[in-house]
Amino acid sequence: MSYAALISLKLTIERLLNSSHISITPHPYPEIECVYKEIGSLQQFLGQISEHKESVLDRQIRVAICKLENALESHVSNRFLLQSETFGDESYPLNIITLDLQEVEQEINFFTETVNKMEEEYKMVLSKPSLLSEDYDSVSSRIDFGGKKLKMVGLQDELTSFIGRFTNEDDPYYLKSVAIVGMAGVGKTSLANLFYEDPSVMNYFDCRVWINAGPKIQLEEVLLGILAQTNPDHFNKNWVEISAKELAKEDFGKSMTTRLEKVAHCVTWPGGFHKKQFLSEEESWYLFNEKVFSKDSCQLELEKAGKKIVENCEGLPLAIIAVGKHLSMAEKTIEYWNKVAEQKVEVFNEEDEKVLYLSYNYLPEHLKACFLYTGLFPHDYEISMSKIIMLWSAEGFLEPDARKTTEDIARDCLEDLVSSNLLLVRQRGLSGRIKTCGLHYVFQIFVLRKPRKRSFSMS
Repeated sequence: MSYAALISLKLTIERLLNSSHISITPHPYPEIECVYKEIGSLQQFLGQISEHKESVLDRQIRVAICKLENALESHVSNRFLLQSETFGDESYPLNIITLDLQEVEQEINFFTETVNKMEEEYKMVLSKPSLLSEDYDSVSSRIDFGGKKLKMVGLQDELTSFIGRFTNEDDPYYLKSVAIVGMAGVGKTSLANLFYEDPSVMNYFDCRVWINAGPKIQLEEVLLGILAQTNPDHFNKNWVEISAKELAKEDFGKSMTTRLEKVAHCVTWPGGFHKKQFLSEEESWYLFNEKVFSKDSCQLELEKAGKKIVENCEGLPLAIIAVGKHLSMAEKTIEYWNKVAEQKVEVFNEEDEKVLYLSYNYLPEHLKACFLYTGLFPHDYEISMSKIIMLWSAEGFLEPDARKTTEDIARDCLEDLVSSNLLLVRQRGLSGRIKTCGLHYVFQIFVLRKPRKRSFSMS
């Protein structure tokens, strides 16, 4: 993706400008300084534009970036070899490499012209609505379990606890608000919905409101949604300001779901943070059997492959249900099930991918690059912290910060991806820091599909 290539070019130019072993001519060098400014400008554009809009123009800008960076690095390498051959000549001291920018003038001009052209096109694209973006924003992450019985799988204990803590004020763990966090498709919305519709909750609270609040929702929309459900007679914008003030005074039970743990910590009080866990092995197998065979039991000859398939899903209801739906309509043979177990068959549809896409789409550009890079590893591989730091740094994904070490920057990126529920922590050290991490099965598939759709190059 172009953002990662842009950071790499920026670092290359900084190394050239700051190196004590490279002498750049002519001096001063306005051309290279102009390129550096263009990089900063382009970074801002890439941070504003949606991925779908960016992908239309992504390849062109990446070509210009890579062409200039390759020219600069090749020129430095050629000058080094040339001066090595003339080592005996005092006019060419080996420890100082002379870099003549006029020799890469064509690439500099091509980059500058491309950036100027792209900025104009970016502005035009930004001014137009993105139907795809709106389509993705409107996607509900609620999982279709296929009935109340299946909806309860893995949720009964949490539901009972929530009801008790919200409705019993004598409970030492009494809750006034709770944020349910977890990976996409883990069952956050299902848990919240079961709580919302529970008869004891309906009897305890005088009124209940359900609001779907996406990343782009405005406060006014939230207030109008509340008014529409609680006081339809006053459903108009004139009541919004009054309602906002009144709601701020109220002290009532609130629950919310989010994939972003940082958001959850901001909107709830200590103790009101609930991490939705994955299903157990037993719960996963039960849900899988119900989706594939309904009232029947798994055929004995399919059980070994079936358990491997369920193991691949790592307790994520979204994955189990998607695979279960696929297998319920597919041929029930050992050969076919083994193919699914070995992940040689695509079982996730576009709707499943949209649910996962929402977690990825709102990442900052540098985190998108870091996340996609983890797709180079198998989903069950434990990626060590030291290895990912080295690789991210080598690829130019980590933008330097004078206040932090490279390790600190990489660790911050890793923690952000974990708190966004995109990466799983496999091991933590004694200090509590992440030691190894990895990708969930569904995100491994998602990451491997993204390059094919966007021509993302990780070579």
